[in-house]
Amino acid sequence: NISITVNSATATGFQVTVQNNHAVTFADVPAPHWAYPFIESLYKSGITGGCATNPSMLYCPSSTVTRAQMAIFLL
Repeated sequence: NISITVNSATATGFQVTVQNNHAVTFADVPAPHWAYPFIESLYKSGITGGCATNPSMLYCPSSTVTRAQMAIFLL
């Protein structure tokens, strides 16, 4: 149960539904993913474009990064 007090009125025992209206850039990084805000920030800053663009944009968050990829990332 949740109890919320607003302007001295208290409501208890109701269900709260929160909708996530975030735009998802990468198909493999949904908004609930722990790294979503960081990955989206990197993308919006032009730092990363992900690992694939066809058939959809992918970030591949569980893939390893090669030295060559990291060199380009740092440049």
